[in-house]
Amino acid sequence: MKGLGNSLFLAWIPNYYGFIPPKLKYKHDLEGKLEFIGAQGQIKGISINATIMCLVIIIMNYFENGYVDFIFIYPVLLGIAVFMILMNFLLVEATKRKVNKQRHSNNSYI
Repeated sequence: MKGLGNSLFLAWIPNYYGFIPPKLKYKHDLEGKLEFIGAQGQIKGISINATIMCLVIIIMNYFENGYVDFIFIYPVLLGIAVFMILMNFLLVEATKRKVNKQRHSNNSYI
């Protein structure tokens, strides 16, 4: 987690291997409660990571066939986009769970 000021914190997954990991904003109030505000950079992360994967598939198809056969690869490209959306959703939920677990373990020592 990283402090942003005004009791705002930013959490992300440190071992994410994509270009733009999903980041979560939290607000820390005076009572010590951590409140989830929202996710940041999801659309940018999904679009950039999916575009890179789709470009790799298109280039590989071009080298294999000598031309790009969109009729054959459009289901693959669509599947990559759906996979990236699902992966991003799961990563956001996993990050929320890790932050909550870390928060509860820190409170047990106080």
